[in-house]
Amino acid sequence: MSGRLYALTGFSPSGAEYKGYDNRRYNRLTENWVVFRVESEYRLSCNWDFSWRWDYATGCPYTPLDTVASRMHNHALFDIHRINDARLPDYHSLSIRAERHFRFRGSSLPLYLSIMNLYNRKNVAGYIWKNESNTVDEINQLPFLPVVGMGYEF
Repeated sequence: MSGRLYALTGFSPSGAEYKGYDNRRYNRLTENWVVFRVESEYRLSCNWDFSWRWDYATGCPYTPLDTVASRMHNHALFDIHRINDARLPDYHSLSIRAERHFRFRGSSLPLYLSIMNLYNRKNVAGYIWKNESNTVDEINQLPFLPVVGMGYEF
């Protein structure tokens, strides 16, 4: 914190795996090699705050679908020879927020407007099998999302 400006950076490298019954090592589903965050807040006055946050993470492991076998049987079948061997695309997102505090004796009422995923990036959360078309489809996380809210602090 420096006067009216607050900034924070976090970096977390990791590796996580487990040993299966077959004595092979597999990646954990939640294993990101890198997670990185930068955030900052600027206090314009005692009643106004503006902040932003940028998140980045390498893609998590997943077991890909066996598309040939899935097409033959017309339902999702995983490639059991590639357990957690593929990786989702890297994730990143920018969020911004403006907050106005209405202050009373011993309490305050903050109202805020946030915009999550400001640049509307399609972050892939996973893949599903679509029986209707016999194809693999992406499941995306939330797109550009405005959020209005309020709280009460005492």
